[in-house]
Amino acid sequence: MIKKFPILLHRVTFIGLFFFAAAILATPDTGAQSDTSSVTIQQILDAHNVYRSQVGVPALSWSNDLAAYAQAWANELATNRSCKLQHRPVDENDPWNQKYGENIYWGGGINWSPTALDAVADWGNEKNNFDNNMKECKDGATCGHYTQMVWKNTTMVGCGIAKCPDGYVIVVCNYNPAGNVMGEKPY
Repeated sequence: MIKKFPILLHRVTFIGLFFFAAAILATPDTGAQSDTSSVTIQQILDAHNVYRSQVGVPALSWSNDLAAYAQAWANELATNRSCKLQHRPVDENDPWNQKYGENIYWGGGINWSPTALDAVADWGNEKNNFDNNMKECKDGATCGHYTQMVWKNTTMVGCGIAKCPDGYVIVVCNYNPAGNVMGEKPY
């Protein structure tokens, strides 16, 4: 059985995705693991930027700071929060306070361990739920992960991935500046 679940925060979709070289970020001794060999930073950027080029917005750049931020949250979810899909809280008094846009993905199954590219593809598939004429989600549909990826004012992305104790994987991508701003169109 294969399970995959993206999660969306309606007000601001927070995104941050994969991991990068161990020299930049080492997984802490909390039990969370990440595999940096399966996907490169350039592949993650390219996957995001395909969607951005389709709507005429500038390409994203990779941010090591956002990647470290995303990796920290992926590790926290995998080790201390039972691998539950949760965005960082929007609470200035919480040490995990959200500062950026964020997309989260969870998946896995027999003979399948998703990568950051699987997450980006899943979020990108939400473009089918987006009304390009109105520049908003179709009624009753989810497209906030997609709109965060193509948000015109977003310039940077960084991602992290952690393996849950049950073998499933959590992918977090953070974006700066955040997209999905109420009252604004993505592009």
